[in-house]
Amino acid sequence: MPSDSIIGFLQQVRSQRLLFPEQIEQLVQEPDWPQEGLERLCQYLLERGILTRYQAEALLQGRGQELNLGGYPVLEEIGPCTGGMVYKVLHPTLRLPLLLRRLKADEASLGEPVEAFFERVRQWGMWQHPHVAAALDVGRTDDDIYIVLDPLGDHADVETLTGELGGPMPGPVFREMARALASVLRSLHEQGGTHGRICPAHLVLGPLREKVRPDGTRSRRPASDATIKLTELGLLPRLPPVRQQPPPRRYLAYLPPEFFDDPTPTPAADVYALGATLYFLLTARPPFKGDDPVALMEAIAQAPLKPLSRLRPDIPTEISALVERMLAREPGQRPTAAEVEQGLATETSVPSRSGSLPLAEDLPESAPLAESVSSRHLPVAVPVQSSSVSPEPAADWSEAWSSHMAASAATEPPQRRARPITDEERARSRRMLLLGGVLHLTAVTLLLLWIFGAFTSSPEPEPTPPQKKENKIPPKTRPRSPQVG
Repeated sequence: MPSDSIIGFLQQVRSQRLLFPEQIEQLVQEPDWPQEGLERLCQYLLERGILTRYQAEALLQGRGQELNLGGYPVLEEIGPCTGGMVYKVLHPTLRLPLLLRRLKADEASLGEPVEAFFERVRQWGMWQHPHVAAALDVGRTDDDIYIVLDPLGDHADVETLTGELGGPMPGPVFREMARALASVLRSLHEQGGTHGRICPAHLVLGPLREKVRPDGTRSRRPASDATIKLTELGLLPRLPPVRQQPPPRRYLAYLPPEFFDDPTPTPAADVYALGATLYFLLTARPPFKGDDPVALMEAIAQAPLKPLSRLRPDIPTEISALVERMLAREPGQRPTAAEVEQGLATETSVPSRSGSLPLAEDLPESAPLAESVSSRHLPVAVPVQSSSVSPEPAADWSEAWSSHMAASAATEPPQRRARPITDEERARSRRMLLLGGVLHLTAVTLLLLWIFGAFTSSPEPEPTPPQKKENKIPPKTRPRSPQVG
């Protein structure tokens, strides 16, 4: 007979939905399951993978109520995120692993009224777009807000992946990613939304495949069907005043200068952040650098921008000029997201570099390495490889993707530029349209006239009533009497 503590333990496991009733029934049928001692039972469940260590410790410490958030059983605590904590959870019925963010529902933590944040998450955090990683669920429990996310286990954020690959993006990869992101931003702005914090850490690329180096170590590379996705849309608390409380450098380096005094998201601010991100994709470094947050903000506000033509001479001048316009310090001088998309769409070819990418002479620093997982504030990507793995040259990245992009480009019909229409051709088109309209109206008129009998020459004669036939009997003739002579 199990002890009362064991029975209470199993009841709590069931109430928190850590185990299904059939799992508990199967457990008690096992002949060797411990019926006394909670520590022995927890160890038994750990060895069989029924409970995680985080779950077992929470149950032993009497914190079982913390193992269910919004109906999602908690597997383990991953770490802090902006405004709260991230947990690995299970789907209540499908038992699929998911990520759950638990945020404190108070205005001080969210940077805006709770209802405004919650409504923004519901409107934009779950916005569906092929190149947006949307939230799966959002809700409130007591004093907390929870947001459920797909863990994207086969993706990696672009900042981390660039560090692993050891160089900037080749031309064809950049072109596909830039077009996709510009499309997202244009559609978002047209519907009245903004992102507010676009940066390489908030872009994920996948699915990925592993590549084995000659020394036996493994590294990740994008698969042939990999796509770029923008994360954190509508999910992040509003920034506090940047000058008073600067965010981490991986975010600060991509904020527009007007954010330092008023961090209110605007379409122009999104365009700047996208331009800074595209600059990073082309050079593997942010547009401006500084030894500390104050120096970095001063560089963003005043330092001259290193021209892309020096860092990436293989990129067409039209693209370099477009990215530099996006980084204009005055919001009114930046193009709109629609103009950015159009500028990227009219560009026909971005060459791919087969060798390493030489940086400018005044850039002695190497490509930035990825931060460790423990320092990441938004754990939405695959864990970073061990620091013992050295980055590979950019040629390997180009080799992995250039063939895929070349094959994709070969299957697409060539894009033709539209020839300007002359005045004579425009006048001839108008005449043809007018003639077509007249013919169409004439045909319709004739059809109606024919239906209503307008083409009949004379009315049809009325039918005469049939005449009654009379039986005429010939008159009888009297026989002549014989004449006597």
